[in-house]
Amino acid sequence: MRQKIFIFVMVGILAFASFSGCRQMGVWTGEGAQEVEEGADSFEDGYKEGKD
Repeated sequence: MRQKIFIFVMVGILAFASFSGCRQMGVWTGEGAQEVEEGADSFEDGYKEGKD
């Protein structure tokens, strides 16, 4: 009985850790994508200014 409880607890911990890790990676990816978009906008503004 103790072994089954231990297995369920370990599976729960692993599932939570996996979810938490995936969420954090998503946050970092979103922040990086936002910075890239801002950089692209700045590049576009500079390109238009230089083209004029």
